[in-house]
Amino acid sequence: MVPVLHTFGCSFAYGLIRLPEDFVCERTGRQNQCENFGDILAQHMGTPHECHAQPASGNKQIACTIRQANISEDDFVIIAWSGVTRAFVWDTDGEPGYRTTNDDLPGFQNDWQQCIYETEVSIRSTADYLRNKGVKFLMISALQDFKQYDLIPEFTDSDYQSWNWVEYQMYNNSLMDVMLGTWLSPRCVKYNAANNTSGMTEYSFLLSKFNQGEVDRTLIADCDHPSQKGHDVIAQKLLPYVMNTFFPPDPEDDIITDTEDDADNSPDQ
Repeated sequence: MVPVLHTFGCSFAYGLIRLPEDFVCERTGRQNQCENFGDILAQHMGTPHECHAQPASGNKQIACTIRQANISEDDFVIIAWSGVTRAFVWDTDGEPGYRTTNDDLPGFQNDWQQCIYETEVSIRSTADYLRNKGVKFLMISALQDFKQYDLIPEFTDSDYQSWNWVEYQMYNNSLMDVMLGTWLSPRCVKYNAANNTSGMTEYSFLLSKFNQGEVDRTLIADCDHPSQKGHDVIAQKLLPYVMNTFFPPDPEDDIITDTEDDADNSPDQ
């Protein structure tokens, strides 16, 4: 069986291009969806790609989607977690198992404490689930460096390391940072979730942190999602981590035997 690359997340992993409304991807012919970074990485890896990401997905929804996906032991998984305070509710009036993150449902109130708790549970349970299946996986944040949330639980370096989190020891390690040109910048601007009143305030907060005049707008579509060029750059940025995690070099390839070493240093050469 050929290994498959599975990607999960929100609109950033999906490749949503909402504006212009008539956007059609020149490479794939898909409407309002570009060739996303998962598509591009799979081409480099030589594997099929299944994109399970859906626009507006919250982290609990992403975790549920991973559990429902048909992932085999030989497959590869990349998860781009969404906004920490993005809400999740079960819509019992919809189709069985239908999930929504809309905050306009009657009587719905976004509780940031619950959202943060559910994000932590989603990440920890997903890592355990994939590890127990023997699946190789990578995690990254789509919108915001998790270490810059004021009220998120203090995840330790060992936590991030066990989750195969991309550049977990560095600030500004999200997909958004790749778009904004702030990838791995030492600058830390804290986001206080307690002041958040809607699920995506953190998104606009991140955009407003930086001087937009210094941002390469060709990487960002008019709807503030990654453009096609943005996905190309994201894939290029992630490729070394993907190859190192999914296709680690054999340590024995770097071992020089005493015999080989003696031959290399032979006076007859």
